[in-house]
Amino acid sequence: MRKSIKESLELFLKHNDFNSIIRTVVKILVYAVILLSIFGILSIDANKEGKIFKENSLTEWSQIILILLSSIIFFRSGKIDKSNSSLMKLFIGILSILFIREFDSLLDKYVFNGAWQILVYIIVFLLFLFSYKHRVDLLKSINEFVSNVSFGIIESGMLILLVFSRLFGQKIFWRSVMKEAYLRSVKDVAEESLELLGYCLIFIGSIEFLLLCKRKISR
Repeated sequence: MRKSIKESLELFLKHNDFNSIIRTVVKILVYAVILLSIFGILSIDANKEGKIFKENSLTEWSQIILILLSSIIFFRSGKIDKSNSSLMKLFIGILSILFIREFDSLLDKYVFNGAWQILVYIIVFLLFLFSYKHRVDLLKSINEFVSNVSFGIIESGMLILLVFSRLFGQKIFWRSVMKEAYLRSVKDVAEESLELLGYCLIFIGSIEFLLLCKRKISR
């Protein structure tokens, strides 16, 4: 009986990449910790006195940090796998737009009104030129990228960040939900929570893409 169990275990380890299973479990645990950290950050801001989820809140700075970390990881991915270098630069360009957007009020206040929009238009124009120049490499990279799990994660993060959070954070929606009990802070916490979740998914997706590049090079 013991021999049978031992043989079954050896067969399992032989026909299944046990190390891969362990790595997957570890990744799930790490990502769970990241999501728990997000909730902790939101809880800290929610318990502050006065106005919450404003420009200097822990939530806002966490969003900025996630943008920077994702950019660094994309840059590293492009260095590891040269074939995806153009795609990684495109991602970094998109993240730079999101970075500027997070400082929109500061740029409007200390530079001039609409300064952040001009910077965004300039970057969009440069990204358009870059995409056209490297269109062949980008198409190849995108075709490979969309078949990987990182695409779904990053895409989900982008959709939550740029679409759903914008719709969910509309004042008219929350006035309809809360009626006379409407509070701006409730709308803010809902919108900022979704934005932070979106940035978190982009960060996780960037990690998955980095791991993909490392596996590709090690083959």
